[in-house]
Amino acid sequence: VGGSFAGLACVRALHRDFDVVLIDRRQYFEYTPGVLRLLVSPGAFKSLIAPLRNWARKAKVVQASVARIEEDRMVVEGIEGTDDAGRTWEIPFDYAVVGCGSTYPTLKPSTSEGAATSREET
Repeated sequence: VGGSFAGLACVRALHRDFDVVLIDRRQYFEYTPGVLRLLVSPGAFKSLIAPLRNWARKAKVVQASVARIEEDRMVVEGIEGTDDAGRTWEIPFDYAVVGCGSTYPTLKPSTSEGAATSREET
């Protein structure tokens, strides 16, 4: 589960010995460290993404959301906007690697007088 750095590293390491299924909500890999570049070059978005199928050619790529993980299977739900939207199905497994990442808070600069003063004092 997870089509970013950890998930793709697992695909590369395991595809020779196992049948690998990569599950992610998105159909593309996003080079997250490059996202800051979009602040100065909004047109650079296409250079920061690539279809997961290009990066994980040795795996079956499933665009879905994992609803729950059970002892020997994952229950997944189709993503809105895909052919499987609203459908729920099971994907059996012998071993599972979960590398679904994290989220970060949105940076919001403060314009309050107190914040500006405290910055000047430090």
